[in-house]
Amino acid sequence: MDREEFEGLVQGLLKANWGMDWTGWWELVDWNVRNRGEVERFPEEEEREIVLEVVEAWLGREEAGVLAEVRDRVLALRQLLMGK
Repeated sequence: MDREEFEGLVQGLLKANWGMDWTGWWELVDWNVRNRGEVERFPEEEEREIVLEVVEAWLGREEAGVLAEVRDRVLALRQLLMGK
């Protein structure tokens, strides 16, 4: 089994057993960044910095090199955050 197959299996197990894989997690983060709403949260600039730190850390993980679709979503989120 190569690395891509292994990651696919891991993501499937995460989704089946935990209800969320990397795709779902980044969809949730992305949605929250785009939809701040009226709830009490960190100030927008502070939240942006925190999320950018998480984005950069994830992009340094092995999974980022294997899960191209997820990596593309995370890169788009980083671009959005850097443009704000």
